[in-house]
Amino acid sequence: MLNKQRDINTIKELLSNDYTSCISNDYGNIGISNLKVVLEAIPTIFRNINLRNFTSIVIFKSDIFNLEEQVDNCLIVQNYIHLASIEKNNLVIQVKNLDEIVISTSDIQISDIVLTDFVYQYTKSKEMFHTRTAICDLPKVSGTDSCFAISTYKELDEALLHYKTSVARHAECQHVKTAMYSNDRIFFKPHPEHLLRDSLVYFLKIRLRGEGLEVRPEQNVDTSHPVDVKVIWGFTNHIALIEVKWLGKSLDPDTITFSSIYTESRARDGAKQLADYLDANKVQVPNHTTMGYLVVFDLRRWNTNEATTQIACTNGFRYHDNEIEYNPQYHRIRTDFADPIRMFITPQCTSDGN
Repeated sequence: MLNKQRDINTIKELLSNDYTSCISNDYGNIGISNLKVVLEAIPTIFRNINLRNFTSIVIFKSDIFNLEEQVDNCLIVQNYIHLASIEKNNLVIQVKNLDEIVISTSDIQISDIVLTDFVYQYTKSKEMFHTRTAICDLPKVSGTDSCFAISTYKELDEALLHYKTSVARHAECQHVKTAMYSNDRIFFKPHPEHLLRDSLVYFLKIRLRGEGLEVRPEQNVDTSHPVDVKVIWGFTNHIALIEVKWLGKSLDPDTITFSSIYTESRARDGAKQLADYLDANKVQVPNHTTMGYLVVFDLRRWNTNEATTQIACTNGFRYHDNEIEYNPQYHRIRTDFADPIRMFITPQCTSDGN
């Protein structure tokens, strides 16, 4: 009997959190009719903005509450691509119909709206429907930032993390293996850039999903600046620019001399370079949402010279946990610059290092 009552209470709780039921109970047929329009508008809105740029997004449809009467800085939008230019923390959208919305970046009290109409809200931690009597949290969906959004940047984040741990870490890819001077993974061959880039491109083409998805190497952001990788998602205005850098030493097999030696300053130069690419790209495609990613292949080894053919773990792993400090104006302040990802490639150490 106790278990039966617990089951009944669980079902009641689930029903109380069902936003369709809550909207129907609080607003009747008009609420359900407005819900159909809002549910069609939300995915279209999200295809044209970067959700991560906003602390809060409020969307509602109402014939009673008029956003233009409540705040001064409203803008009527009939083409959703113009949403890409909004650079504020908060976004409030009143859906008039599927062809016209009213937007504002002012703060607004949700409690004022739900007296007559339900409200959908997206935040960085969760998304929910507010009604007169309830708040209905929506489930989190793996690989995307919202139940109503196409998988783009979050899926790319997860793909890069997977590539770091399952491919780059032990050079588990023929392109990366080919970039190594030897199986000990102490030095690169000269000019390994294209091999590292092609490895990443090949992986992303397999891992990322979506109709119309394109992963392109060596793409110009303007007339003279090529970025290493460009990702374009179909049916959205979302673009990712990926700049690839490598750290360590490259050894010329003919002369047995180092052809290049790159320290962490090379990665910092890459951050500035990517920021410049993002600025140039914004001029070229202002109605697109773009995120920049800096990927650093780290093959730094301690206490090596041209004659080094073996390495102990103390020297091979010296930089394993040595994260790179970047100028905070890039990935800390800019909303279009993801945290740089450093991919340390482990060496094949001699037995004394274990």
